[in-house]
Amino acid sequence: MKKSLLALAAVGALITTPALAADSKKNIPDAALTCKVYDGSSFVLNDNDFKALNSSEADMPSDIRKNGGYSREYFASLKTTSVLRQQMCDSRGLFRRIAAGICRKDDFQKNFRLWLPQFFNDNEQDILINCQINIATQ
Repeated sequence: MKKSLLALAAVGALITTPALAADSKKNIPDAALTCKVYDGSSFVLNDNDFKALNSSEADMPSDIRKNGGYSREYFASLKTTSVLRQQMCDSRGLFRRIAAGICRKDDFQKNFRLWLPQFFNDNEQDILINCQINIATQ
């Protein structure tokens, strides 16, 4: 029951936080904040994503931390083929699946294979671990 409530709360947070049509603060277009997914679909990083990406400063390289963390501008400056950008996208894409209650073993091993735990906030990491436990005990 507790796991279900956590997952529902996470999905609610994703649904109520609109993807930014264009970042009004910095005028960064959707295309620059878009992540491609293994199945050909895509999503736009939102405020919750950037909060999670910046939640673990201890794991953040010092030069990025000194320059304000993983900002929209920093993300937009990365080449779409960059490993770091793919790690960020895989991590946030994986969390979207977990929050929707549809994560599978393949999501961890093949579909989002570059995900990193430091790109999940503390609450999301708890949800992530519960998902992994559920998969392992099936």
